[in-house]
Amino acid sequence: MALIKPKKVNMLTWIRDTGERTSNGGPLALYRCKCGKEVVKITHNVNNNNTTSCSRICPARPGSAGGFARPKYAKARQAWANMLSRVYASGKVKIDDPLVAGNSSLGFLTRDTPDPRYHVYGGRGIKVCKEWHDFRNFIPWYMTNVLEAGKNAGVRYTIDRIDNDGDYCPENCRGASNNVQNHNKAVLGRNKTGYNGVFPGPPNRSGGTYRYELRCNKKRYTGNGYKSILATLLDLNIVKILDIDRDYIIPAPPKEKYTIHIEITDNPVRHTLGYIVDGVIHMSKRRLDPSVVDMKELVAKLQSQ
Repeated sequence: MALIKPKKVNMLTWIRDTGERTSNGGPLALYRCKCGKEVVKITHNVNNNNTTSCSRICPARPGSAGGFARPKYAKARQAWANMLSRVYASGKVKIDDPLVAGNSSLGFLTRDTPDPRYHVYGGRGIKVCKEWHDFRNFIPWYMTNVLEAGKNAGVRYTIDRIDNDGDYCPENCRGASNNVQNHNKAVLGRNKTGYNGVFPGPPNRSGGTYRYELRCNKKRYTGNGYKSILATLLDLNIVKILDIDRDYIIPAPPKEKYTIHIEITDNPVRHTLGYIVDGVIHMSKRRLDPSVVDMKELVAKLQSQ
């Protein structure tokens, strides 16, 4: 019996029939795309040139950046260009730089003047993973985690680095709203406490000189009269975990080595937490009811940061 040679149509090579059919009776077959991906397609659509590759975002499709030079991907391309620009456009990148050589789509990085945001991104050592130097690798992640996730949430999402001192890579990035990103950014130089949301405040009768303030979801969370920065930070972190979206507003741990202290007040149904640093307890002012708050989960959240 003679062997049947695989039939190639456009970018798809026939492998075998699946024996299955669509609801309209169209036969299905397994094909291998030029990019290496194996997919099941409707046979007559392939033979009639209605289907030419594994998908519309196939990296092997002809055209700029593998077929991504379309209005549909304009937002993704702008986000990709902005990300690379603020990390690499220092005003010193040349055409023969290894980053640009062989990749004409990165030519915009060779501008004479630095990107105005370079000093807070590339100037701080932030980089973009090699995988995302190619727009074709960036687009599927962006479409799923930023555009589609934002559409499902009903708000506009942009790229947010989970670790503000980490690089741009799939493991350290997510889609997030501007509201969320406002609480996950580098500490401004004028904030001498070292923590976002913690500020010096006017002294009160008890000697408290620190306060916290956080705005999220059109709400304002505040607390004042704290005697130490870490006590203020602790209550701010409790607010982030208990009162706000705990998956996105990330608590900031003390910079020093610490443990969690639990104190049961005179009222046995009220507990208070504290950070222990160098033998000193920095107590929260918030009383917690263990019948309402899962103390074990809360402590685990605070210790895992």
